[in-house]
Amino acid sequence: MNVKPTSTSSVLQVGPIFGLLALLLAWSWATETGRIGYRGIREAPPGTEHVLSLFTVTRVDPGGYRLTRGNLNFDVVANPTGLETGQEVTTLVLIDPGGRLVEQWREEAPQRDGKKRLGVLGLVLAGGVALLTLRVGRKGVIIRG
Repeated sequence: MNVKPTSTSSVLQVGPIFGLLALLLAWSWATETGRIGYRGIREAPPGTEHVLSLFTVTRVDPGGYRLTRGNLNFDVVANPTGLETGQEVTTLVLIDPGGRLVEQWREEAPQRDGKKRLGVLGLVLAGGVALLTLRVGRKGVIIRG
């Protein structure tokens, strides 16, 4: 029996894709405008606190250090004792009246490489399971077995 799809069934198949696309666009817009993420820190008012989570130390100076993640760089005013270039840290900073980021506390994040490798391994295994158990057919995604 050959059944032609109705407009309702087409909407039900395409609707979730457009919904996910809309969420992705909203997330990208919010990240780019600084509503979420770290971009808005530079424009934040004095007295606000922000957590810079899992940033890499790329420069250590006598009066502070620079944190980097991707193309974001933040200079932090602090006592850099014990810091070395290449370390990953999580830091709570307070924006002072001059717009500088002043460290309130800092926590080292050692052994992140192992966790990153486990994350990649998990993604590879999930992809393998998906390839073995899912198949795309004329009616959408079908679970095998």
